[in-house]
Formats: sequence, structure tokens, C-alpha cells
Amino acid sequence: MPRPLFLRNPGRLPEPVRTELKASGVKPRLTFVFHPIGVERALKVLQADSPNPGAVKELLESERIPELLAGLNAVERLPESEKTGAQITASLRRLLGHDSYRVRRQVVLALIKHPQTSPQEWNTFANSHYFDLRPRALDALALHPLTPREILDGLSTHNDSAVRAQFFLARGVARLNELLQNIDAKQSLDPGATLAQHPKTVLKLLHALSKHENAQVREQAAELVASLSSIFAHRAALVRPGGYPWLLGSQKPLFATPYTRELISALAKVKDIADVLARDHGQNFVGITVVGSTAKGYRRPVGRSPAQSDLDSAVIALNREVVADYKKLAGGLALCLAKYVNPMAPEAVEPLPDDIRPMEQGAKPKLGRDEPSHLSFLFHGLFFGNRRLLEQHQNAVVHRISEADWESIRAHIATYETEMLKASDLFGLSDSEVERLALAGRLLRVPPDLPEMKKIFARRSLIAK
Repeated sequence: MPRPLFLRNPGRLPEPVRTELKASGVKPRLTFVFHPIGVERALKVLQADSPNPGAVKELLESERIPELLAGLNAVERLPESEKTGAQITASLRRLLGHDSYRVRRQVVLALIKHPQTSPQEWNTFANSHYFDLRPRALDALALHPLTPREILDGLSTHNDSAVRAQFFLARGVARLNELLQNIDAKQSLDPGATLAQHPKTVLKLLHALSKHENAQVREQAAELVASLSSIFAHRAALVRPGGYPWLLGSQKPLFATPYTRELISALAKVKDIADVLARDHGQNFVGITVVGSTAKGYRRPVGRSPAQSDLDSAVIALNREVVADYKKLAGGLALCLAKYVNPMAPEAVEPLPDDIRPMEQGAKPKLGRDEPSHLSFLFHGLFFGNRRLLEQHQNAVVHRISEADWESIRAHIATYETEMLKASDLFGLSDSEVERLALAGRLLRVPPDLPEMKKIFARRSLIAK
């Protein structure tokens, strides 16, 4: 029985995780903890395999980008009668001109899969700047029986080698299917299958062709079987049975990984380092923010092949000495990305190597206009350090930042939270499953708009008094 993509109540951690945490004494928390408001409708649609058509239509009329993305993601799971209805179709055409790139991209993805999309439109998408969606548009073009000859000729001689390669791949699968039909009509399969989407189907076709009466066909099929079997074996080796993939779309994504013990061990080392830095540097050290695969739930232990995970982190501190000590203490953590963030001078955000610029004594705190997104390290990931100091700096940022710069920070965090492609390899998830989980995570982990953030800190100030 396939495991569920979402659980009704993912808030409670699985028993094995809670047991490991209790034994370790480690209590990892998000850098910015908050209760999302107004996301229930979009979450319900994302989590449904057969979403309510009325709810999807409402989301497509929303002015909030996360709700639009959730509604657009759900379009492909609607019954065809609803998907091709006048209201849904009109919404897709309207949103194709939306200001947000992410919304337009999601519309293109929905239209590629839409039954009423014409080959001419697929050709437009295949030649657009939505590079990650090109393969899907090219598959649709190459396999559709009504694609005009001039479009097929144009793709076969395209000046972009990646476009030509994807086109010939899709056409090759269609040709394999035609040959298989000639062998045994009972084995006929959907010609829409492609190597990227249905690798097992392609292998089955090739195995059948390896018995073809034509010697040249048999030879070529056998070579392809050997080559593709090696590729698929490598991909299969990346998948680790177990884990809790539904947590990827929650506020506790870090515990999704099947490597629970190794995860907690690495976080315990980060906590120990934070304790030492707090002891030695006092209020000049705020904390360590852990981001990347460790925070998002698809960490692989260092030393485990293949595709091991490094530790991505940021040091939130007020001077350079803290960073120097962090580098010494963190030598055994396989650091990959590490940044120094001075919350009093956010323009001084640097990689950890020796070119760090500390804020000059007495300098007036100001927002770094060129790189406001670097302040995102104060609002996402996992935090180890002095939470009271962190909240003071968060409050200061929220009350001095402009709305435009705050939206830049939110956009940076949203991009970070929805980049989860490596999760598909670890858990054996499809691209569409990862996308649904990522959008759910965005709803639950991206901080709200600036007015709501100010209300949150105002409430916290009252509670503290």
C-alpha cells in the first residue's frame, strides 16, 4: 500500500523521532516560529488528491500568490469536465499575464497538461524562458498526433542542443511504442510515456524490442537496455526506504529524513558549538542558523555514498572574532555554505572565508539595500543560540525595514522553501508530489506580510511584560 503524501495531523512527530530526540536532549526549533493565518483553504486543496472544484475556482480568484499557486497546482487533479470548463480556462488565460513569475510559471505548467492546449501553444512554451518546463512542453509536442510538420521540423533542427535532445528523446519513445505494436498488439502502451516520467515502461518496451526479428533493432535495443539499467540502478540507490515524507509539507520538515539518528547527532554538534560561542562571546554572539537539506528534511549523512549532504549555515554575530571561532569549532561538520550575518549592519553579510567586513564601531545600523534578502537568515531555517537576542534583532529589522525590502526577504525565503528537487531522489517521490509538498511548506513556513509581522512582535512584547 503506498504511503500517504499528506497526513491529517502531521503536527505530532512519529514515535521513533520523539524517542531519539528525548534521548539526545536536542530541541531544534525554527528560526522564526509563528502560527500561519488564513492558509487552511489552500492547504486543504493542496492535500486533496481530488480537490473540490469550487475551492479551486475560489483560489484562482485570490490576490494572494500562495493561494494562486495552490489553486493552479490543483487544476491537473480536477475532473476533465471541470478542468476544461469556461471558468477554469478563463482563469488560466488571465493569470498567464500575472505580475509574478512563479504564478506565470505555474500557469504554463497547468496549460501544458491542459486537454485544450494547442500544439502552437506548446511550441511557444517550449521556446520560452521557463527552462525547467521545456521538457514537458517538448514531450507534448513530440507525441501529439496533430502537431504540424513545420513545428516538428523546427524542433528537430533547433539551435539549442538541449531542445533537440529532449525532442528526439520523446520522439524515440513514440517510435519504440510503434515498433512494439508491430511485434504484439496486446502489449501496446500509452505513447505518452517518456523516459523521464515512466522509466520502467521504457525499459519494458526495450526488452521487448531486444527480441525483434530485425537484428539491428535487437542490437540497438540491447545496448539501450544495458545503458539505461545502469542509470536506473544509480537512481534507485539514492532512494532510502523509510522516512516521513509528509513532514516536508509541515512546520517540522527536518524530521522527514530517514536518517533520524545521524540528523540529531549533527544538530547536537551545532548546539554544542553554539553553547561554546555563547559562553566565550556573550551578546556578540546571537546564534547559528542551519539551512539547506538539513533544515528542509532530506539530509543524507556525510560519508554515506551517494549524494551525501553538507551542512549549510549562517552565523549571526556582531563581530568578526565570533566567526573566526566558529570556523575552528565547526571543522568537523563538513561545512558547504556558511555566511556571517551582522544584524546591526546587514550589508556586512559575507561568506565565512577571510574577506569578512565587521561593522565599524559606532556605525549607524541600516538596512543593506543591495542585499536585503540576506536578512532572511534571521527568519528561516533552524536556530541554535540566544533566542531572546534573536527576537530583539528580528523585532528591530521588522520595524526599520521597508515593505519592498521585506517582500524581497519573503520572496527569497519562498524560493528557498520550494526548492526541494533532491527530496525526490531520497524518498522516491515524483516531481508533482514534491511540488505539492513544497507549496504546502511555503504556506506554513514563509513569514507573513510586514503589517502582520509588526502585530506579531507587538503581541510578543505585551506577553513579555
